[in-house]
Amino acid sequence: MPSGQKKITFFIILLITFIDWTGVGLVYPMFSSMLFEEGYLLPIGTTTDLQKGIWLGVLLATMPIAQFFSSPIIGALSDQRGRKPLLKVTLLLTIAGYGLAFWGAITQNLVILILSRIVIGVGAGNMAVVSASLADISAENEKVKNFGYLNMAYGLGFTLGPYLGGKLSVISSLGGFAAPFVFAAAASVLCLSLVLTVFKETHALTAKAAISITKGSKNFVKAFSNPDLKYLFGCVFIFCFGWSFFWEFIPVHWIKQYQFTSTEIGSFYAYGAGFYALSCGLFLKPISQRFKPAAMYFFGLIGLGGSIGLFLIDTSAVGLWIYVPLQQILLSLLFPTASAMVSMWVKGNSQGEMLGVLSSVTSSAFAFSPLVSGFLVGASHFSPIWAGTFSMFLAAILFYYGCIRNKFSLKSLLAK
Repeated sequence: MPSGQKKITFFIILLITFIDWTGVGLVYPMFSSMLFEEGYLLPIGTTTDLQKGIWLGVLLATMPIAQFFSSPIIGALSDQRGRKPLLKVTLLLTIAGYGLAFWGAITQNLVILILSRIVIGVGAGNMAVVSASLADISAENEKVKNFGYLNMAYGLGFTLGPYLGGKLSVISSLGGFAAPFVFAAAASVLCLSLVLTVFKETHALTAKAAISITKGSKNFVKAFSNPDLKYLFGCVFIFCFGWSFFWEFIPVHWIKQYQFTSTEIGSFYAYGAGFYALSCGLFLKPISQRFKPAAMYFFGLIGLGGSIGLFLIDTSAVGLWIYVPLQQILLSLLFPTASAMVSMWVKGNSQGEMLGVLSSVTSSAFAFSPLVSGFLVGASHFSPIWAGTFSMFLAAILFYYGCIRNKFSLKSLLAK
């Protein structure tokens, strides 16, 4: 691909990601408020915090469960048929899913709302395609930097999305909790128009191979039997489980501890995500030029675990303004470097498939976590903090013994 076209394609990938994650982020301030704020009727008949926590877990789990099954299939299909056709199909599914979500919110129908999360989750399999497209146009020494920019686009989208979701959901004249889903659908339509008109294919097609609905499960097992990647995938799973428990359920703690509204929750999500985007865009490149991805990942896990634990020491609302940015800056060392390491360690022409496997590992953690977390957060609103802290330290220990100890000396780990 010519240099000029590569730059345009790179920009479009980032723009698509930004728009997509704006839509994803819209819902984050809403579900906890639907269930835990007084006066809302979703689901009808649910009265105890334990019941509400379980339903919140189901709502949050259904999307990543669907993504777990769809990501490796969509990633592998994009290797065979090209990135652009799969982006078009998945974006159409995403638009349909937000339409269902609007209907579910208007009618206060929990079943329809859960169904919408499944459809959106299948569409979210395009994250594997976006990552593979970026890998297609990135040289080996550019991958950490470029995946950092991709995560910056995630962060910017997630900065705008929760803020808008919190604001729109309290405007009754626009439909209240239904309004953000309209905005999300419109954002996805814009995203689809960019794919149809501007996005250029980045991948040379490969030979077709058998693909089935069980591919996600098979690739999940295969990932943990791969001698080059199994420990990394294990660390990613534990890290994502802990981060999902913490970041998706911390609004319950904020509601119980500080009486936050959905608008305040959305504002804090946006505040944190803004620091994540800033760190990915400004800090990741110079850090990656100085340290190996393995060093960034290892020390990022340790730092993130410690920063989450600070909430147990300082329970004041003032601490949120300090600890949330610190957590997001450390988080920026993890997601991009995991994608870069998988891309660097993949053998053969299977970028889409293996990044799809990474997406499945990530989504399985984000799916499993709410199913456990919903019960625990109903019992104690401090449980997200304990789980997040413990998971980061556990992932760091596994990463050290599985990926660092036998491959790097301390000197070589710290020196690029």
